[in-house]
Amino acid sequence: MVREIGVMGSHGPGGHCELKFENVRVSESSILGKVGEGFKWSQERLGPARLTHCMRWIGLARRSMEVAREYALKREVFGQRIADHQGIQWMFAESAVEIESGYMLTLKAAHTLRAGEDARQIISMAKWQVSETLCKVIDRAIQICGSHGYGRDMKLELFYRDARAQELRMVRAKFIRW
Repeated sequence: MVREIGVMGSHGPGGHCELKFENVRVSESSILGKVGEGFKWSQERLGPARLTHCMRWIGLARRSMEVAREYALKREVFGQRIADHQGIQWMFAESAVEIESGYMLTLKAAHTLRAGEDARQIISMAKWQVSETLCKVIDRAIQICGSHGYGRDMKLELFYRDARAQELRMVRAKFIRW
């Protein structure tokens, strides 16, 4: 290991590190699969893990909207709850549609995988849609809560850091579009 690289987000100790391999030899008996097909093999094994990430992200998006909803129902501006303002309601509606779309896409990907069919494309679609949705939904939740959403008292700032870090870790969405 050359060095440890700290990362943003809160996913426990560790993070990333820089490795350097020199003069590495792998014996014939230690090769998994066929030479040159390692990436394809690893991608097939990563599908279920990616769906697990999608499920966790959907839960985090839902929790972000709950936090924003609780705040919007309590916070009053000019004698009216901010939850009663149409612009805020649109933000909740847009988030609900995006979360439900991601949920359904994730379920379809899980069903395809369980049926033994090639699920790589639908898993990539779910990963792209849900990772982008998560960041948008948390951003809206922060906007709804104003400066309170940006502060560390509400957890939304932590959710946003984690979401952004995960989006970067799981391959930027622009690289998995076809």
